[in-house]
Amino acid sequence: MAAHNALRQRVTWFPARPGRPECPVCRRIEHLVTNCLTKLTARLVEQPDERQSFAAEPELCGPHAYQAREYAGNAEIALIYELLIRAYRSQIASRQSAGIPTLYQHPCVACNTRDEAEKQATSGVADLLCVPDLREQFRQTHGLCLPHLDLVCEVASEEVRQFLRMDECERLDRLAEDLARYVRKRYPVPTQEETTDTERTAAGRAVLKMYGHLGAMKR
Repeated sequence: MAAHNALRQRVTWFPARPGRPECPVCRRIEHLVTNCLTKLTARLVEQPDERQSFAAEPELCGPHAYQAREYAGNAEIALIYELLIRAYRSQIASRQSAGIPTLYQHPCVACNTRDEAEKQATSGVADLLCVPDLREQFRQTHGLCLPHLDLVCEVASEEVRQFLRMDECERLDRLAEDLARYVRKRYPVPTQEETTDTERTAAGRAVLKMYGHLGAMKR
């Protein structure tokens, strides 16, 4: 019973935000990576010793450095990067051999967070779907993206794998029909037929289904 209740506490992963197709694993990754980057930028702005450490060992890959800019203003970003730019300049000036020192020799803290979040979330979804009545709740969501469907199936029981295969085939059939109807009404020459919301969002949902959320992808 305790294990069952613990699973139910995580069912909040399932409800998607209205009007936005989402994979629950992707959403969990995005949430934890956002928290990681928000806290990192706050530490770098507020603590001079953290900025010194960051200048010596930058702990962000390029894509996550760009994402971190969303959580601070230009002045804060300038404060963080002044020391880093000066440190990098010193490395170039003191380098005896040809070539430029790389910034990306240190592990990215956000990539590490992303990988751990993905591992925990795929296992968590597999566990949740062991509870039959929670499967119905899962059916009301947009389901998993295909990359995370594959990962969940790797750790799920055979019963859950069978459920996911059947559920996903039904979802893909509906998505293919939405795409076909939209193409018929709009390509190559638009017709007078009205398109539905599901038809208009089909192209975007197809990309999300095939690849997952951009913010959750492995860098």
